[in-house]
Amino acid sequence: MKILAVCRGNKGRSAAFRILADHIRGSDKKYEGIRVDSAGIDEGKILEDAKNNETGVSPYMETVFEKQYQGISYEHTRKPVDNTLISEADIVLTFEKGIKDHLYKLFPAHKDKIYSIRGYLTGKRDIDEDVGDPAKIAEGEKYRGRETNRLKAASKMIRECEGLAYNVLDKIVEKPQNKNKDDRTTNQ
Repeated sequence: MKILAVCRGNKGRSAAFRILADHIRGSDKKYEGIRVDSAGIDEGKILEDAKNNETGVSPYMETVFEKQYQGISYEHTRKPVDNTLISEADIVLTFEKGIKDHLYKLFPAHKDKIYSIRGYLTGKRDIDEDVGDPAKIAEGEKYRGRETNRLKAASKMIRECEGLAYNVLDKIVEKPQNKNKDDRTTNQ
């Protein structure tokens, strides 16, 4: 099973999700066989930043990982989403409605595997509640209804992505429950 997490610049939400999901996978064998990758839809910005050697997570995320997630490798190389990444993924998870809609337009043949992350978790495609983007939050603006700054927003977003990573991985490894005991079969 391969998950592709997609946000705008692949230096915030999708990167945090991938980094934390990889850490979770490495700490519990029940997640073996699940691979996680990430990408961003803003190809121009990703390539422009690469020219300036800005290829990893945002500086705010680096600070949060160093202070709050010691021992977790946050090495990351940003990349733009492309047809190969979408084609190879079993599930494509987005962090806001606009990104999901953009991917629907770019990759209509793969629409059936593109979800907002909360839509995937609930099993309802029309759930599009965004995961806050610290890159959009300037000093003094609101993050999920509270006054904050970018470092605090990055910290909250990373914690939110950690919870979402656990939930997504758990959903994937859940075994279907039989509704009727009589439907169970045993090899005796």
